[in-house]
Amino acid sequence: MAVSRTPWLGSIVLPAQNTAYQLSARLALHATPPLVSLNVLIAQAIAIQLDISAGAANLYIGPQEVSTTNYGVALVAPQVWPIYSMDSNLINLDHIWLMSDTASTQVNISFITR
Repeated sequence: MAVSRTPWLGSIVLPAQNTAYQLSARLALHATPPLVSLNVLIAQAIAIQLDISAGAANLYIGPQEVSTTNYGVALVAPQVWPIYSMDSNLINLDHIWLMSDTASTQVNISFITR
């Protein structure tokens, strides 16, 4: 895949409210340009932003059981949550789940692989 050392920048939509979505699955299904290989879904760095158009929506980031009371990070528009793994690809995007309390929430994603 052509994202080596170059950020992949794009947006995904969380269609239903209060539904947990696996980040890697949303990227594989709805990313533009498409992510051809799921092997790239281990990143060196990632930033997740709740789009500025989200209004009063809240974005919850956490484990598969993410909820409004069980999350690692909660964002409001247009906050960003960055994660860095220094020089290695240690961030497994399969382990990041997203949930919004509002339907059709746009989330902006950027990540770098090596």
